[in-house]
Amino acid sequence: EIKEALPIYHAALENSKKINNPWRNGEMYRVQAAMSYIQGDYAAAERAIHSAIRTYTEINDKRFTLIAQSDLSHHLRRAGRWEEAIEIYLETLPKWQEQGNIPAWAHQLECFAFICIYQGKFEPAAILIGKARGIRRAKISESTDRREIADLNQALDQLAEALGKAERDRLMNQGENLSF
Repeated sequence: EIKEALPIYHAALENSKKINNPWRNGEMYRVQAAMSYIQGDYAAAERAIHSAIRTYTEINDKRFTLIAQSDLSHHLRRAGRWEEAIEIYLETLPKWQEQGNIPAWAHQLECFAFICIYQGKFEPAAILIGKARGIRRAKISESTDRREIADLNQALDQLAEALGKAERDRLMNQGENLSF
């Protein structure tokens, strides 16, 4: 329950500020963003994510800057701000690939597919999901994140409804076999 978590979060935030560990402060901003998002305060969530990005950038933590940027792109995608999300995904996708973070790389492709679905572009969405599936299978890196799994299952259902299951699967197989 978020109401029970808030006092614990605020105590942790105060302790983090006292210690003044910049990395921990960045994590606290990410937690704050997640809690704000759950409560429906999307503006506060976005401000907190930007604070996390600034904090990680200031301490030159490239990995967590990238994580926070991905958090922001997911937030923007869910808010329907697709062009802004796409801009960040285009920036972060090759960085995840360079780092060899296969789950993040595959998930970014899935997020492009989710945007395609929102825009009614079902064929490219199925191809992108197929490519992500191929990457995950090749590296044995299925997602364990509940939200990612739910988003993907919803997308698969939407594609089956829009294209028919056979056509969805055909396009996904085509995508799975594409070179990057």
